[in-house]
Amino acid sequence: MSNIFSSPSNMEALMALGPEDIGHNDFVNAFDHQPPSYQSSELFGSGSLAPLPYTFNTNDDETATFISDANLGHVDMPMDPPNRLSTLDSSSQTFQPVEMVPTSYVSNDGAASVVTQSDISRVWATEHDWTRHRALITELYGENKLPKVMSIMESQQGFKATVKMYKSHIAKWGLDKKNKEPEMRAIVRKNKQRAEQGKRSNFLVRKRQLKFAEVVRYWQRKGVTIDEVIAQSTASPTPEAVECFTPPVSSPMTPPEDLATPEYMLRTIRGYIAASFESGTWVKTDLRSECYSIKDKLGFNHAMDFRDLGNLGAMLFDWEEFEEMGKTLCAASAMSRKMLLAEDPQSLDVILSLIAEMQSRHEHEIALRILRQLSAISKELLGESHPLSLFLVWLAAMPWSQIRDIISRCFDVLIDDFESLVGHMHSSTLFFRLSLSELDSNLAMLRRLLEKCESALGSYDKRTLDVRLQLMYFTVTKGHYAEAMRLGDDLLTYVQRHEERVQPGYFSTMSHGYIARCKWALGEQHSAIQNLELAVHLQTMQHGAQDGLVRNWLFTLEQWYNRQGRLNEATAARDQRIKVFELTKTA
Repeated sequence: MSNIFSSPSNMEALMALGPEDIGHNDFVNAFDHQPPSYQSSELFGSGSLAPLPYTFNTNDDETATFISDANLGHVDMPMDPPNRLSTLDSSSQTFQPVEMVPTSYVSNDGAASVVTQSDISRVWATEHDWTRHRALITELYGENKLPKVMSIMESQQGFKATVKMYKSHIAKWGLDKKNKEPEMRAIVRKNKQRAEQGKRSNFLVRKRQLKFAEVVRYWQRKGVTIDEVIAQSTASPTPEAVECFTPPVSSPMTPPEDLATPEYMLRTIRGYIAASFESGTWVKTDLRSECYSIKDKLGFNHAMDFRDLGNLGAMLFDWEEFEEMGKTLCAASAMSRKMLLAEDPQSLDVILSLIAEMQSRHEHEIALRILRQLSAISKELLGESHPLSLFLVWLAAMPWSQIRDIISRCFDVLIDDFESLVGHMHSSTLFFRLSLSELDSNLAMLRRLLEKCESALGSYDKRTLDVRLQLMYFTVTKGHYAEAMRLGDDLLTYVQRHEERVQPGYFSTMSHGYIARCKWALGEQHSAIQNLELAVHLQTMQHGAQDGLVRNWLFTLEQWYNRQGRLNEATAARDQRIKVFELTKTA
């Protein structure tokens, strides 16, 4: 039987194995014959060869030394070589190593080589080496996986150790990367507390940076949402292994307003999206609901209220109701503070859509005033270097002729990034896509999107109904009243049949509002007023009399009543609108 010690190259292969990679029985079973006498001068030449030292671990972690004999090229060892193990102290039950001497082996060609204890030490890292390189290994392991750490240490430092050795020292040094539930709970709790204070957070766990996205995935694997973790949070000390700090301001090389290019603005938006998800400020949800900010779950509502107030201000400007317009824009400014503090993922969409709508109505002055106000408030609340503050400042400084193109490209960025982060059929992604379709006046794209949603999601899925409602709104603005009426009737039918699966109040209310506009345009004025009165009633029941959309519709009702000569009803609508406005100011 040829054995692994039959040549110098095989001996080198043995030395490349780790001490724990071969056991005692593996070693002695490499030989299958009873050897001749150990004193045989014929076999050993001029003198017997010293034993080969081999170390292995015993059950009690004490190091034992195995001594093999002589000519490994031609001689097999007995299964139990006498007196070749270090002597066992009967009292301590530990191995007492014998003194090592240089070891020789003879190759098949008779040439002898010497392997010394220092040779073996140079192959494998000693405990002194581990201590000397501890800081470097700790740093590397914090940013890399173990195989890469091993490769770097061996190639750059000449530090050679087995996986088992690394894992043993990693555990001993407390560098375990396995996430623990108390630490994950503490990070969620700490992140929410700091977000409510307007602070961003980075976390280290056992000196390793941990992105909040990893924390979210940890709880997702357990079938638990971040909301549920927050609800279960209790006041308790932060584990010692968890460290929290505020990340530095991203770029001191921020270009001034007059040097900001569209490309730089778009990169800023991309960075803002990525950082918001990574820090845990924005939370990914199931596909049927919009992503939200942990700073304020009502952030989306604040954004929609801001939009309604902004639109109403523009309408009042058109009708030369300047005093009420000024008060309304002041209310919009106050609402924008709540919106900006919340940093809801949909807020940027709402701002861009509002500015684009005002541009389409040639309301340059109001749009610019709103943009400047938003940028000033954002700098105050979020800081001058915050990505949203920078973007708003740059947008307000752009030539008016370039605004629409910038807004369109921003929607492209929002759609692309959210598709990659949460999926192309996620509610937030569809929200941005609907806004882009409105901006581009792309009726064909909306129709295709509705067909796709009905095919993939079904007719009664909330996302499908959202697209249907947006298509209805779009056909109204384009003057396709017959199609809009059909879409509205279909939507009301869906809602009535499946109230338990959808939001009947929202879809019914908006459908009646759009149907009212269609009927007024078609000359069915009495029916139009009835539908709009019903829409006002439903919206008030759901959101209260101070709702911004209620004020918008009351203003429209006032105009319609006046055109029909129903002056008393027009006055009543105006009084109700003013009363609602007073409620809004005190809310």
